[in-house]
Amino acid sequence: MCGSFDYAQTLSDNWVRASIGTVGDAYDNALAESFVDSFKTELIADRVWRSRAQLELAVVEYIGWFNTARLHSSLSYQTPDEVEVGRVEQHCERCLARTAPPADVLQTLAAGLSAE
Repeated sequence: MCGSFDYAQTLSDNWVRASIGTVGDAYDNALAESFVDSFKTELIADRVWRSRAQLELAVVEYIGWFNTARLHSSLSYQTPDEVEVGRVEQHCERCLARTAPPADVLQTLAAGLSAE
């Protein structure tokens, strides 16, 4: 059996950060609970599934829709995919800004190339 020290050590050994929540609060579960509530309300409630395969397909389709088409009020009415693309673009812009040579260096290089 794994005790809390063993659990914490395993997380540390694998470079995994423990949950941000503290004992007795549910802040770290709020996102998961919100998703499960939406999932139950939007997909599961008031439906009968003929087979497990039918339910599994519906779950896969729902998750695809949830990430690519469903607008989320907490994301300023964007989809998770749109938000992720925006974050990647911002990250790339910041990286390019840090690695790009200064404008005067570019001008010097350009002048040198045009002189050849």
